[in-house]
Amino acid sequence: MDAGGGRLGAVSLLVALLSLAASAYAAFEQDWTTDEQYHLGWSRRLIETGETERYSNLHYNSKTPVNVANVAARMQVRRAFDLTDHDTLHGMTRLPTIAWLNCLLLTTFFTTR
Repeated sequence: MDAGGGRLGAVSLLVALLSLAASAYAAFEQDWTTDEQYHLGWSRRLIETGETERYSNLHYNSKTPVNVANVAARMQVRRAFDLTDHDTLHGMTRLPTIAWLNCLLLTTFFTTR
């Protein structure tokens, strides 16, 4: 590998780490998005009741059932550590999304190697 490729690899790693750090920071510091509660609401209902119906609430027509992981993370952290702090639980709800970003970055790395 030439010297330019080594520098490019180092820059790529730095950018990936910065992306993960910024995502983690934003997970705990940024407020809810306008539709985030709706996406999580369907997932919360699925976990709590097993109900998969989407027609009773327009916002439950979400195409993001992957958010079940986000709701499950929040519930597990809340139970395991008896947390009630809204800001901490809000951040914990977003941790699976950061894990997905990490998977995307690793997949890209190994696919392009």
